[in-house]
Amino acid sequence: MARAKHGGKRRNKVQFKWTKELIFFLIGFVVLIGIMIYCLIPTAKQSFYNTWYTSSNNLLLDNQFEDASYDKLKKKIDNKERVYVFYGYDGDDTSKTDLGILDHYTNKYVGTNADTHYDIDKIYVYNAKEAATLNSDDEKAVAKFDEKVDYFNSIKSSDINKDINLKTYCQLWIFDNGQLVFSSADIINDSQGSSQGANFTLAAIKGLGYFLTEKDVK
Repeated sequence: MARAKHGGKRRNKVQFKWTKELIFFLIGFVVLIGIMIYCLIPTAKQSFYNTWYTSSNNLLLDNQFEDASYDKLKKKIDNKERVYVFYGYDGDDTSKTDLGILDHYTNKYVGTNADTHYDIDKIYVYNAKEAATLNSDDEKAVAKFDEKVDYFNSIKSSDINKDINLKTYCQLWIFDNGQLVFSSADIINDSQGSSQGANFTLAAIKGLGYFLTEKDVK
């Protein structure tokens, strides 16, 4: 027996079309998402500020500091650049306070008319986190750490009396022509006490003015 044929009509499939309006909408949407993601990622300055700001140092977002790793510093030193370095630990309150002292004397937006301003464009901040978290039982880590200590001490100028000790925070170093020419450790007492801030201020003033002429000090 023959099957009855269905007389129903076939449904027409709607074809998708790329219109100019749709293309512009998608491009705009992707750009908007990209901008939102970009805005959520902190800049290097914002990240530094978030890490180092404390009410005791009143650090400004617009500052002259820049994070620097050991490798970055070594490259600049080996290239015989003049490099100002603050060595401190972001988990140490005294380090943050002393960073504020440097900011006070070098940031044109900080201080009063009575304060001396040292016109230094950039101070690299070498975070002492490695020293703070060093596991003395990890021979490889200790050996790598000691290599860094040996490097800094191998390039001391004859004017530097004390060896560099990377286990001591709050240090200001100046490198020039491939040598360490200034170290605040020669001025600051070894003891970490109430006089630390005063000692670092004296060391900072001497270090910041090491190479500057009268026109650079305002």
